[in-house]
Amino acid sequence: MDIMELGAVGELVGGVAVVASLIYVGVQVRQNSDHLRQGNEIQKAAAAREFARDCNAIMLHMTDAKQLDAFRNALGGFSDLPKNQQASAHLLLSSASVLAQTNTYLDHRSLADSGIVEPFNNFVASMMRTPGGAEWWTEWGETYDPRFRQTIEGLVSNMESTGARTLFERAPWYEPEAGAGTHAST
Repeated sequence: MDIMELGAVGELVGGVAVVASLIYVGVQVRQNSDHLRQGNEIQKAAAAREFARDCNAIMLHMTDAKQLDAFRNALGGFSDLPKNQQASAHLLLSSASVLAQTNTYLDHRSLADSGIVEPFNNFVASMMRTPGGAEWWTEWGETYDPRFRQTIEGLVSNMESTGARTLFERAPWYEPEAGAGTHAST
């Protein structure tokens, strides 16, 4: 074998080595992508569990009769309530809004399940559609991320333009007792 033949064999071996390494790199990239997808699904599941825990914590506060009365009365009209009821209702509305904002943020980054986030955002928007919720949102909505505000305000606008049932029509147990809140009969 002369040098020319050895060179040709070397080129052939080199070409095969390049093809083999490209196949190897392709397999590694595919495995890495699969692992990233699985990690993303695990993150979504963890976010869903945390969301459920947070919702349960808010609902647990709502089982207290005084908290529930404050919340219901605030939805009827916020500003004329006693300060302690305003404070209780503010904390509950804030907690629900922060939870919705956090999950909307995660959803926009594909780290949360839209099927979980959207119904909760609709519930928050329906609260902001009540007289007291609208009053609270007018005062406090600007403290939230502009994209989240736009989401909630868009949902409220859509609910109003489509004639969707109000929170009080859909869930009459949230309606304040007669005489509680400024707009209790609304």
